[in-house]
Amino acid sequence: ETTSWVGLFGLPGLPAPVAARIAQDVSQLMADPEVRGKLVDFGYVGQPLTPEQTVTRIEQERARYGRTVRDAGIRLE
Repeated sequence: ETTSWVGLFGLPGLPAPVAARIAQDVSQLMADPEVRGKLVDFGYVGQPLTPEQTVTRIEQERARYGRTVRDAGIRLE
């Protein structure tokens, strides 16, 4: 089973205070009932993550899908 998700990413070297402010603003936006309602209308379920949680999720998915690709013998052509 898999799901798709959307993330907001900054350039490498983005200062931590800037990343934290963006994460805070996005979390506040996602807490707005009107915004959440619009997302639900489009079939999305909002689950804002901190920058650290996003890194963890990417690492977990990379390991999971990497295993699947290796086990299936998938190669780039």
